[in-house]
Amino acid sequence: MLKACIFDLDGTLCNTLESMSFVANGVLAEFGLKTLPTDNFRYYAGDGASVMIERCLKDAGDPGLSKYKEAERLYRERFDEDPLRGIKVYPGMEKTLRSLKEKGVKIGVCSNKPGKAAEKVIRTFFGDLFDGVIGQSAEIRRKPAPDMPLLLARQFGVLPEECLYIGDSCTDMQTGQAAGMTTVGAVWGFRGRKELQENGADHLADRPEDILQIFDGKIRIVFSDLDGTILRDGAQEVPERLFPLIRGLREKGILFAAASGRQYANMRRMLEPVAEDIIFVCENGAMAVWKDKVLYQEAFPMDLCRDIYRAAMEKDETEFLYSGPRHHFIFPKAQGIVTMMRDVVKNDYLCADSLEDVKEECVKAAVFEPGGASDENLKYWQERFGDRCEVATSGNQWIDFIPFGINKGLGVERICEHFGVSPAMCMAFGDELNDVDMLVKAGYGIAMRHARSRVRDRVKYEAESVEEAVEKLISSEGYLSREVLSCIQKKQ
Repeated sequence: MLKACIFDLDGTLCNTLESMSFVANGVLAEFGLKTLPTDNFRYYAGDGASVMIERCLKDAGDPGLSKYKEAERLYRERFDEDPLRGIKVYPGMEKTLRSLKEKGVKIGVCSNKPGKAAEKVIRTFFGDLFDGVIGQSAEIRRKPAPDMPLLLARQFGVLPEECLYIGDSCTDMQTGQAAGMTTVGAVWGFRGRKELQENGADHLADRPEDILQIFDGKIRIVFSDLDGTILRDGAQEVPERLFPLIRGLREKGILFAAASGRQYANMRRMLEPVAEDIIFVCENGAMAVWKDKVLYQEAFPMDLCRDIYRAAMEKDETEFLYSGPRHHFIFPKAQGIVTMMRDVVKNDYLCADSLEDVKEECVKAAVFEPGGASDENLKYWQERFGDRCEVATSGNQWIDFIPFGINKGLGVERICEHFGVSPAMCMAFGDELNDVDMLVKAGYGIAMRHARSRVRDRVKYEAESVEEAVEKLISSEGYLSREVLSCIQKKQ
């Protein structure tokens, strides 16, 4: 059970770039060195004032650090006098901190900012809200050594494993891990999502309010791919076992979202017994529907669509699929694609002689390869169009073309925004390349054990069965119990 939250300061609680750059540039100018853009300090900051001055001097024209000793002295002296210039508390942060305090949570700050300056910033902008503040000093090692957060944990009377450690940089993730705490990457901060992911953040928070849901620890939405994940071995009917599980999730206040490359009409028919209880993320994230209302819809670029169509027409057996909001359009070269659409996939489809006959807006383009969506076929299409869009397998015989930025991960983002849910407290299950963005965006991205290695390599968790994991989640009231985690085993 979590009992405390420990925060980094710069880039986590406050945007302090201007305060650091103003003082540092004043020192540089005094030595006749060039001044540096404020934005550069995103990368100079994070490892303490000494390291920051080293980085500044090297970029400002003193690679040999001949001015280092005096520059560091001047910076510390002047910064301690005025560390507040231009500081802005991140939106939502104070409200989040007060909500934590109301829950009886201990909150603290550990920063590589000089101790006096750190205390002054916290006192000025947060009053007596924090239960403890530790900045850099000669008496304690700076981060990423775990000394600061461990000292705060002892002062709070809690164990390290009962703490969230929240920060915005690789240094912070290393600090939290070294301290044995659960790490939360502050995506809004100086360094961004990629650095935090690459440095093993346990959770990613897109906004300060997400911390409250992460602390609560309850899963809010379960996203799942269909083909290959719930529908195994080419099956076209959802296992009956899934329907009562989806209802069980709703009873526990957890939403279920089906995320597929399929069209909405097809997905709704397939999941009709629970259609009013779930969100449909359709056409690889190009649109989403909740209770028959379109939550958002993206358009597929028509110039790209035409070029894929022409390329598909050049290949003897390849069939082209044009997805509109209401119908799928096919341009049959053989009866097999008609039979597939009518009798197997059971889409709402229309046949057309050419692209000019289609009047609906395009939301997705795909090709059907009768010989299978092999690595060879995937490579062919990636070489043709990989510089213009994502090209990904979607089931055993389909290859989807996904405009950059439009994918199932966008579905997670938009759905979470609509329902006020942190992606950090979402589960997502998938097995194919068109699922990767969804798995990465969700806090608990889970690859099926039979998934392609390129899918499994991108996520922390694996599972054998969606249904088994959901069943355990319902039994645990939505919390990540030992039984739930045993179904989504963390990869070694």
